Amino acid sequence: MRAGLRLAAGVVLLLAACVTPPPPSPPPRTLSFTELEPIRLDVARAWTVVEYVPPFASPNVEHLVPVAPAAAARQWADDVLVPVGAGREAVFVVTDARVVEEAMAPTSWLKSLVQAAGENRRYRVELEARLEVRDAGRVLASATASVALARTFSDARSPTARGYAWYDQVAQAIGEFDQAIRPEVARHLSPYLSR
Repeated sequence: MRAGLRLAAGVVLLLAACVTPPPPSPPPRTLSFTELEPIRLDVARAWTVVEYVPPFASPNVEHLVPVAPAAAARQWADDVLVPVGAGREAVFVVTDARVVEEAMAPTSWLKSLVQAAGENRRYRVELEARLEVRDAGRVLASATASVALARTFSDARSPTARGYAWYDQVAQAIGEFDQAIRPEVARHLSPYLSR
């Protein structure tokens, strides 16, 4: 009888050891910027044009990122630009929205050992866009901003962990873009801002 109990206890322990926790959930597929202060424009409508065309080839990896910079920039425009006028239009033009992967070249044998055990890939997010106020297709005024944000990751990161890191990097880049374009909007588009 005791041998049977021991066997049953052993089977239970073996099964418990085989149970692994579920993998972390993937990062969200969208970003929201509704918490940011809106930019109220004296225009009838606002829309976005993405001119940047990803090459879908190395070293660019924006097609692998959970939320690509172009999609995040479009969401920023949807959440932040608020048309409150009766005429004209605002066009948000995304001219660059890349994520570039760079292998970090060690400068010495010691650094190569450190990189092999740690962070050995750099990912750079580059975002550039302009906000134009147009009337009958003619550009009346525009404001442009660009940001570049680089981070290093380890090759040993899991795909899920890398997805989270990319998501955070794109979110931070959009936050920096928001801070960069607001003074340009105030400087160049002030006649078309609604208080």
